[in-house]
Amino acid sequence: MSKKYHLTEEGLTKIRKELEKLIEIRKEKTKGEIPDVLHSEDLNPEYLDFREKIQFLEKRISKLG
Repeated sequence: MSKKYHLTEEGLTKIRKELEKLIEIRKEKTKGEIPDVLHSEDLNPEYLDFREKIQFLEKRISKLG
């Protein structure tokens, strides 16, 4: 059973702005060349942090979209 949520126009506007901001952040983090660390066989903290941030963005965008 799915839940229903009621939003005000202000609430909907806030969610849309958050979604746009998250999409922009994702574009900024993933544009250009892939960092060298992503080509490495070793899982180092820099790579894990990058991957965790991208996964968070993807999950939140999915929820809002």
